[in-house]
Amino acid sequence: MTDVAPRPRIAKGARPLFLEPPHGETLLGMVLSLAAEVSTLADEVDELREELARARPDGGTPQSEVAARRAERRRAIIGRLLQVVRQDIAGAEAEQRRAEYREFVESLSR
Repeated sequence: MTDVAPRPRIAKGARPLFLEPPHGETLLGMVLSLAAEVSTLADEVDELREELARARPDGGTPQSEVAARRAERRRAIIGRLLQVVRQDIAGAEAEQRRAEYREFVESLSR
């Protein structure tokens, strides 16, 4: 048998747009990428602080508390970033887009 390398998955067709105008999607992607980097840097700074705290005689914060604090910070950042998207999804225009999508899916299934 020959080993066949897996083919890369490539999306076909137009990208679905959720934000108007279309460059809003690009901007959102860029902002979310930057937010991921900022979150990573914040975790690294937090880890350095914890290392310094563990070097002190009192021993620092337990790891479970550190992990919970970091997870909560990430949830808060993501919530603030995606608040605009959630509002857009919940709006009247969103219901129209969902109806158009359902109609499109039904037309394909006939």
